[in-house]
Amino acid sequence: MAAKTLKPGDRVFTPGVYLVLHDNLHRFPDRELYAVGNRLPECETCGAAVRYQLEAPCVPLAAEAAFSLAAA
Repeated sequence: MAAKTLKPGDRVFTPGVYLVLHDNLHRFPDRELYAVGNRLPECETCGAAVRYQLEAPCVPLAAEAAFSLAAA
């Protein structure tokens, strides 16, 4: 099954690592982390032609849990 492809301006509903695919191959595919509610950005070079695919969903830590881990 093919991964769902997202475009700039789409809202992130699943937090995680997204594969970033550039249109004119000016750059190798890279990976970026996005949280729920983020809007996916345009690329400075290929603009709205960039595409995103969720590669690794993740569960965000609650701020309270992160602080208690740091204090341990």
